[in-house]
Amino acid sequence: MGVFMKNCFALVLALVYLIVLSGVALALPYGPTDPAPADPPKPPGPAGPGPAGPAACGEIITESTVLTEDLHCPYHGLHIGADEIMLDCDGYAIYGPSLGLSDVGLLE
Repeated sequence: MGVFMKNCFALVLALVYLIVLSGVALALPYGPTDPAPADPPKPPGPAGPGPAGPAACGEIITESTVLTEDLHCPYHGLHIGADEIMLDCDGYAIYGPSLGLSDVGLLE
């Protein structure tokens, strides 16, 4: 039994070595992999300007906005199209792929 275990260990070690040398990358998905559970309704926040409906990926916002749900965006999140605009995420998140520039950020 001892020889069998040594051979198995040598085989596993050789496979790991080959995988590392071949440059195979193990890709992990970005963001949540399970469907997001339904969030309980949030109590209304402080009164203030905001859109009539939920914000959408790629939308240009020109007035202060409060998110009403998480945004899962394949490319750009929200574009801020005016000065003096406030984006209140209200505990929600904006998810998207990392393109090697940064995981989170604002672009002008």
